[in-house]
Amino acid sequence: MPYIIFPSEVIDIPETEPVKNVCALDFIHLFGIMCYPSDSAARDRLAEAISSGNVLSLIEGMMGRYGNTHEIHVDAGLTLRLVGAPDMTATVGQAVEDAAFGGALAGNVLGWILFRGEQPETRATASLGSAFRMIEEATRAGRWRGGGTENMKRNIWPTYRPVAHFWAALSMWRDMEGEDFTTARNMLLFLGMAEFLRKKGETFVPLRANAPLLNGEETWKIRPEVANDWPVFEVQCRDLDAWDLRKHIKDRHPCK
Repeated sequence: MPYIIFPSEVIDIPETEPVKNVCALDFIHLFGIMCYPSDSAARDRLAEAISSGNVLSLIEGMMGRYGNTHEIHVDAGLTLRLVGAPDMTATVGQAVEDAAFGGALAGNVLGWILFRGEQPETRATASLGSAFRMIEEATRAGRWRGGGTENMKRNIWPTYRPVAHFWAALSMWRDMEGEDFTTARNMLLFLGMAEFLRKKGETFVPLRANAPLLNGEETWKIRPEVANDWPVFEVQCRDLDAWDLRKHIKDRHPCK
């Protein structure tokens, strides 16, 4: 049962640090989990790349601003760390390429099933099989590779199921045209939405299934001692077509 511990909870952050920087640090940590839910080495590599990239950017900025009038020295240990660190742009780009497609589809599966399961007239289609077929039809129409039923069943859904609630919440956040995650309010709202979807997914059993949609032993979640103090969130879907990719997909090639 993996719990998320955010950097702001364990790092001694100066009180003068802008809130937006703290929120960004926490979201980057969450993004790593969303991209690599079962690969801690890949998450560490992503975090190191981003951290080193930010430090390098800061040093370059100081040299550009003060280099003509001051001599700037960089600690030897830090220099070795930066030289050996993975490239930030390439590493983040790879994470997005690896996860943006599969994670988004997993989030779409979760949203499709949970909200269709609420309505008697659509409950019969609130199943993994129905969701996979919808995605296959949509990706075939849009000429996207990787959205076939077998790939969804064997690879994408098992890989991203532990974080599907975050990807579903991100999809809703984009539909809401929400702002970025640089305020505590936005982070709380986003995490609250994701937690609502997780809890719903861990209790909802689709028709002809013998287990809940999400496995509570594998889903990434907020620690109870943190979430218990949050206000109660409830998410309602007024338009089921929002989760039907066949209504929205475009003719493009995200895998190329």
